[in-house]
Amino acid sequence: MISEQADLRPRLLIVDDEPKNLRLLANIYADDYRLSLATSGAKALELLEITPDIELVLLDVMMPDMDGLAVYECIRAQPAHQDLPVIFVTARNDAALEMRALGSGAADYLLKPVHVGLARVRVQQQITLARQRLELQRARQAAEAGNRAKSQFLTAVSHELRTPLNAILGFGQVLESDGTLADEQRDNVREILDAGTHLLALINDVLDLGKIEAARVDLTLEDIDLPELGLACLRLCEPVSKRRGVSLRNRFDSDLPLVHADRIRVRQVIVNLMSNAIKFNHEGGEVVLSMRSTPEGGIRVEVMDDGPGISADLHPRLFEPFVRGAESERRQIEGTGIGLTICKRLVNMMRGEIGCISEPGLGSRFWFTLPGASRGAVSERHSSLPVSVSPVPSSAPSRAPEMAMPVAAAAPSQITSEQPEPEGETPRTILCIDDNPANLKLLQLVLKRLPRVVVVASQNPAQAVSLAAQHRPLLALVDIQMPDVDGFEVLRRLRTLAPLAQMPVAALSANAMAEDIRAGLAAGFESYFTKPFDVDELLAWVDEALRRAEAQRRGRPPLVAATATR
Repeated sequence: MISEQADLRPRLLIVDDEPKNLRLLANIYADDYRLSLATSGAKALELLEITPDIELVLLDVMMPDMDGLAVYECIRAQPAHQDLPVIFVTARNDAALEMRALGSGAADYLLKPVHVGLARVRVQQQITLARQRLELQRARQAAEAGNRAKSQFLTAVSHELRTPLNAILGFGQVLESDGTLADEQRDNVREILDAGTHLLALINDVLDLGKIEAARVDLTLEDIDLPELGLACLRLCEPVSKRRGVSLRNRFDSDLPLVHADRIRVRQVIVNLMSNAIKFNHEGGEVVLSMRSTPEGGIRVEVMDDGPGISADLHPRLFEPFVRGAESERRQIEGTGIGLTICKRLVNMMRGEIGCISEPGLGSRFWFTLPGASRGAVSERHSSLPVSVSPVPSSAPSRAPEMAMPVAAAAPSQITSEQPEPEGETPRTILCIDDNPANLKLLQLVLKRLPRVVVVASQNPAQAVSLAAQHRPLLALVDIQMPDVDGFEVLRRLRTLAPLAQMPVAALSANAMAEDIRAGLAAGFESYFTKPFDVDELLAWVDEALRRAEAQRRGRPPLVAATATR
């Protein structure tokens, strides 16, 4: 009597048109396996359909009607059996046939008369490998499901945190611009904005790290003029360095090659390293961004500071998540503790390396490398960049947040007309649609800064379309994630109204993932602003879009400069 444990033995399907050979093979495997036997290819395919637990097939090659190779092709054509291991068994000692069988994907090839010990070992090996592949596949599927769940969780949390942050930072910016505030009140507002910006940076970093770990970061690799990008990063960091009393310099070698990397991600890495160098520096200190060629044809980027340095015991864990040194705690320096982790993973994804050289009291030098462009081209403007240490030209505004607000938009730059727009009293109507009343109130306060603006606001997206038909606004600002009717459907309905078919419509959403922004722009939104939005950025776009819409209503096409992506 077969025990319950024996029923868990692997099942083999043995196919041979000779009953004697079939019995011989069955005797070899009967003790260790459950067996299904077939005397033809057709019978074998039928058994495969009704016996789902077959783990390996021993298949004769030379059979009438349908030979083993034809049977094998039928097995492989079925999705459920594409990974089923098949071992050919034949009395034909033909090297060409063996090569053909193995070349088609068969697991192994046995010659008759089979060696009993060898036949057992070959089957056991293939069963073991097949089960290992199955376990790996299940583990991969489980990991992918976990990553999807984590990404969905992070996306949901990001959205829920960005919505109240939009009110905190938005109303804070409105208060900061109030000229009637006393100095102490203005300082208090600045504290609110700084704290909100720090929280936003934490949300962005955690979301970024989550996307990287879930392998959801898409890189757009191109040939980049790295010194030009480095100068832009220096200008971006200059307002922060001025507030902290830290000077910025660059040192770029001449004739540097182009690098093959993702422009946005490289900028993210450089700005992160420079921000750290500024934060951990002392007043009167200096941060130097340098670039030089590598022997492999790429570029080595270094960010050097003369701050307190990093203790040796912290070096092995510098690029691990949430690692913060004693200096951060002592000076209460704000930070998420995952910026360096993100930098490392992004650089590695772009086939580069990253590291740090630092000693206590002697400052720190963070470096990373990027591979050169395949064609080995050299930027024409490299020769004009300073070879020696030189100050960065001041071109940024005097005040800037520690980290720029995440605004993703594809919007035309400012309108340029041959003659000034005529003054008038005609109201300029803007339609604002958002199911959150705080967001609508904020938009009304912000848009009041522009002349002659009338805001038509609605928390009901379906009702808002009727309001649009009634008031014929010049432009619309639309939230994406709303109950019943989302922003994409609102946009579609607005486009069906003939007078508003060409009206500029911008998305204003807490859905801040890169794929969300791409989907919004692809759907037809002219711009996509992520919450919390920067008031000045939004007003600049609205003002320009209003000018274009007014010109279009008057029947005079506006003269617009080349489209720019902010």
